[in-house]
Amino acid sequence: MSERRDPEEGERIYVRRESTLIQGVTAIVGEHPVHCITDWGCSIIAMLITTCNALGVMLDPMHCIPLQSINGKTDWTLGVARDVPFLFGEVTAILQVHIVNSPAYDVLLGHPFKVLTQAQTQSFLSGDQHITLTDLNTEKVVTVPTVP
Repeated sequence: MSERRDPEEGERIYVRRESTLIQGVTAIVGEHPVHCITDWGCSIIAMLITTCNALGVMLDPMHCIPLQSINGKTDWTLGVARDVPFLFGEVTAILQVHIVNSPAYDVLLGHPFKVLTQAQTQSFLSGDQHITLTDLNTEKVVTVPTVP
């Protein structure tokens, strides 16, 4: 077992803050910019109903699923919007988006987005992040900075 030691003079010790801001990316849906947050632990892609309406995205109200939040509460989605193109620079991701009533975000890009775009996240000590995305249909790759 190693003992904790005090740093020698001139040595750098990196310590992270207790919390950092959630980072997001901007996508173009139709002709409109949309702020999206990423959560690779989420099993769906979700969009706020007011964002869905503002973008004119059509949804299928017959395909609703239950969502369980971290506090154990279960709510149902309002439906799914199929094949919605999200543009990130030169990379287009065609997504199946579950529409939800009152989240704290416009769009949440979950694990299906990470898989589809082969997303790779690079995090920096400053709290900044870059996400590299690949369009598997065109093989185009883009690295986008995140915003708080």
